[in-house]
Parts: sequence; C-alpha cells; structure tokens
Amino acid sequence: MLFETITTIRLSGIAGILGALITGFGDLLYNHIPGSKQMLYEKMSTFPQRRLVTAGILGLIGSWLYFFSVFHLYYAELVKT
Repeated sequence: MLFETITTIRLSGIAGILGALITGFGDLLYNHIPGSKQMLYEKMSTFPQRRLVTAGILGLIGSWLYFFSVFHLYYAELVKT
C-alpha cells in the first residue's frame, strides 16, 4: 500500500511539473516574438495557423497534466497524517 501511494505521489508531481512546462511553452508560442513592439492582435494575425494550433494543443495537454498535480497534494497529505 505504501509503495503504491509513494509512486502515485511521485508520478502526479512529475505530471504537474510537465504540465506547467508544457503550458508555459504553449503560451510562449502564442505571445512571444523577440524584439516586437506590435500589439498582441497584430502579432497573432501574422502567425502561421500551424503555430496557433500547436499552441492550443499544448495548452490543452498541459492543463490536463497540471490538473493531476492535485493528487500530489492530496496523497501527500494522507501520508503525512
């Protein structure tokens, strides 16, 4: 029982970290152009469609992985008590 709980804590923590990194990378695909002084809507209108779709997919995958970090906190609290 303890091994399964510790494994769950570790896997959900790793999923949370990966989710945060993937979401951040997807966000950078939406917003980041080095040295640009344009407004957000002007920048996004020049992006290729593939970049926008990739950013949206990465945000979706990252948010689901980030959600699993809730189990990291939940099981860590159970083990502590």
